[in-house]
Amino acid sequence: MPLGALQVLAIDLGSDVLPGLALGTEHPEPGVMREKPRAPSDRLLSRATIWRVVYIGAIQSVFAVAGFLYVLLSHGWEWGDASWMDPSNAHYAIYCEALTMTQAAIVAGQVANGFGCRTERQSLFSIGIFSNRWLLYSEIVGIGIMAAIAYVPFLQDIFKTGPLTLADWAFLALAAVTLFFAEEGRKWYLRRKAARVEG
Repeated sequence: MPLGALQVLAIDLGSDVLPGLALGTEHPEPGVMREKPRAPSDRLLSRATIWRVVYIGAIQSVFAVAGFLYVLLSHGWEWGDASWMDPSNAHYAIYCEALTMTQAAIVAGQVANGFGCRTERQSLFSIGIFSNRWLLYSEIVGIGIMAAIAYVPFLQDIFKTGPLTLADWAFLALAAVTLFFAEEGRKWYLRRKAARVEG
């Protein structure tokens, strides 16, 4: 499922650049001044950071691939049939929808991840999920960009995308909610682990 360069750039613009700027306005996490200073020898990419990237990335990847296959298989695609990738094939529109689903699943995961990045260990429920309004606005813009790419005809031609169905959006919502609570679960585990060490 090769996403085009423009599709990848759209993902970066809608779900990385603006939310990244919005995260710069985030208030310090409660209790951050009680944390021990980071040692000068600590690596920027610590083991915990790498573990989080692998953990979140694996969940996003599963939903991106599952979304692609869900669209194709639900329309009768058979394994090994590459003819649907041919623009002259009658099923090419379904293939474009599948690519759009992949792109949208990545965006949905990035939306959830954007909220998850607000704290390192603290639950978002304790600070208010929507308390960073700039992040909320930026994520809405990202979803809007994704929707425009999926539904506006001339953008469909440029990005080689297709319209998403209500069932597709339900799948995307499931992907975002799953990743959000997976990250909340990871933070809960870290808090519990820290409490045992302090106790």
